[in-house]
Amino acid sequence: MSRDYFVISDTHFSHANILKFTDDNGDLIRPGFQNVDEMDDFIIEKWNSIASPSSYVYHLGDVSFNLKKWDEVIAPKLVGRKRLIVGNHDTLHDARLMRHFEKVSLWKCYDTFGFIMSHLPLRRDQMKHKYTHNLHGHIHSPNKGQSEKILGRQYDIGCVANNYRPVHIGQIDTWIQKTKWL
Repeated sequence: MSRDYFVISDTHFSHANILKFTDDNGDLIRPGFQNVDEMDDFIIEKWNSIASPSSYVYHLGDVSFNLKKWDEVIAPKLVGRKRLIVGNHDTLHDARLMRHFEKVSLWKCYDTFGFIMSHLPLRRDQMKHKYTHNLHGHIHSPNKGQSEKILGRQYDIGCVANNYRPVHIGQIDTWIQKTKWL
């Protein structure tokens, strides 16, 4: 069985306050959820609808705001072999978060496709020349479904920008082929 690779960011599991966050227009960035449990269940359902147990799922940070619930309820429900690129809200010293990830990194360079995965967006001058694209989270883009638009060679892989689903590496490769350096 071949393995698929997926990327997601900023799930913010169990983060009740994120349901109040708004974009520049004053619109909720996560509308439609009555409470955080409903949001968590929705993201789990979306994740599991696209990933399989053999999939590698890179999470680009800001995983969960309730590590007890993450450890006991959420993480066991999420399929796939999880890998973490650390976000600014991830508690690295807490085993309840860390035990669910096979690998943990500050960033990951993906030579095959020429991109770097990070939590924070990187500027072009922060990347080595052969890495021309950056997959990131952090910004909670209000551009739902338009994740490939962020600064041309940066891709907001956050769950809000991608219908709460992990994005398949093939889709990312398609985005990158559209914007290869001349």
